[in-house]
Amino acid sequence: MSNRSGVSWLRLFIGVTLTTLSAVALAQDLALDQPFIRVSGTGKVSVPPDLALINLGVETQAKSAEEARALAATSMTAVLDAVRAMRIEEKDLQTNWVTLYPVYAPNTANRITGYQVQNQLTVKVRDLARVGTVLDEAVKAGGDAARMQGLIFAVEDTATAQTAAREKAYADAQAKALEYARHAGVTIGKPIRIQESSAFIPPPVPLGGVAMARMAADAVTPVQTGEQEIAVSVDVVFAIEQPAP
Repeated sequence: MSNRSGVSWLRLFIGVTLTTLSAVALAQDLALDQPFIRVSGTGKVSVPPDLALINLGVETQAKSAEEARALAATSMTAVLDAVRAMRIEEKDLQTNWVTLYPVYAPNTANRITGYQVQNQLTVKVRDLARVGTVLDEAVKAGGDAARMQGLIFAVEDTATAQTAAREKAYADAQAKALEYARHAGVTIGKPIRIQESSAFIPPPVPLGGVAMARMAADAVTPVQTGEQEIAVSVDVVFAIEQPAP
């Protein structure tokens, strides 16, 4: 390596070192030389869901793989036709998976007695008042092959709720800082750091107790939407104002 190259590397090392030391010194000044109050705040907003996700499926079994597939195709086509008749758009219909696997005789390792096909579909229902009816019509169309794997509610757009939760979180942090300042006999100034520590957006929550049961033909499956809670936590550092000398 030439002498000039060695000097360049030395300058680079010194520059990086000085930059690092400056950053450390700045952090130390903030932590040690400037009085502050550090608090955390939490804001929570409960919102009604605006979307239902129904996980429907069909399951068929036959002696041959082709027969099992054909039976499943017929049943799922009937389910899809029933769902489409409820004015569910194509963008809100999504196949999750289609499986075909052999069925073995009990207590044997290799003797295949038939084949089973499962076809699963997720249906997004945006009109929550019609969730029970969509469910019933789909199950009726699928017949004995119909399966319902689950029903969950979700909030599609959480931006407005998050904004409201952030406002509550900051107000909570500020109230805590004022309380601590009052106890300590000091006055807080402007915030010198605001950091959102977490924003909890709940995943879709399964709705319990909606298993398919034999009911009267004219009875609609009842569903209750409830609410979902969106929470935001924030960490705020407030400067402590020094009295005039």
